[in-house]
Amino acid sequence: MPIREDFARERRQGGVMSGRTTAICDQIKGTVPTEFELDIMKEKAEALGRTGRRLEECLNRLRFLEKKVGTMRQRGTWVSGVNAVIEEYNRVREDAVRFLKYLVIHREALGFRRHTVLEEMYAIPDRKPLLGGDDVR
Repeated sequence: MPIREDFARERRQGGVMSGRTTAICDQIKGTVPTEFELDIMKEKAEALGRTGRRLEECLNRLRFLEKKVGTMRQRGTWVSGVNAVIEEYNRVREDAVRFLKYLVIHREALGFRRHTVLEEMYAIPDRKPLLGGDDVR
């Protein structure tokens, strides 16, 4: 039985629908979404999830690179080697900033207007300055 008919039958019978289904139906003014509309909603949600995962990957990479810079400095690695890792860190940070913007855009497309929680969940650290000189640090 198609999804639309399931929703319609549940609504007619006064059955209990999942919170997600109820929210979707209420959001579109009490009408039952068509299969096509559900597919569009699903695609939007999946796109939002993909963007969030890519942002998480960037943040995980930043944490890894942060530790790597610390380890390299403790071991006395040449500044040029440390700076190469810092440059990668700053590139990954810019990717994270871009994906955070994409996440905000996706959320706005879905009707969310407040995004302060994103800044707390996905705290992006500041850029790292390059080290000076060509000495061992």
